[in-house]
Amino acid sequence: MGLAALDAFAHAGLVDPRDVDRRLDSIVGQRYTARARGLVQLCEPATESAGESWLRLRFVDSGLPAPTVQVSLRTPDGRERFRLDTGFEALRLAAEYDGDEFHRRNAAQVRADELRRQEILDTFGWTSVGFTSANVLGARPAVEQVMAEMMGWTRPLRRRRW
Repeated sequence: MGLAALDAFAHAGLVDPRDVDRRLDSIVGQRYTARARGLVQLCEPATESAGESWLRLRFVDSGLPAPTVQVSLRTPDGRERFRLDTGFEALRLAAEYDGDEFHRRNAAQVRADELRRQEILDTFGWTSVGFTSANVLGARPAVEQVMAEMMGWTRPLRRRRW
């Protein structure tokens, strides 16, 4: 929750993670300072939702590399056609948070996402995987395992700390 809040405040321009980090220097040794500093290091102001923050945190906590956020896929004339929540650019692999409100409310939304992901693959060569709140907030490491397999990751994944 802390990372999602910090990402949201930074995205809205209400805080600068560098300023927060400097402020933490003044309370070194206080309870939770080390945890707060860890969150500041993970903060990504371009993140647009709490679900995206949580998805990114699952990757980092498991030992997978941190993805790029808000990957812009552009047409040859430079127009943005799609923007992916998170992506591993060298692999052309994206992970997106499919929140209930905008992606899972009805069958038409689910179908629209399926068609969008197929177009992303056909047009840009990117594989995009959607994860629901049940996946991202669940206790099982399914999100990490799916992405690790798709990335060809052979190292063991770390157990989540939260």
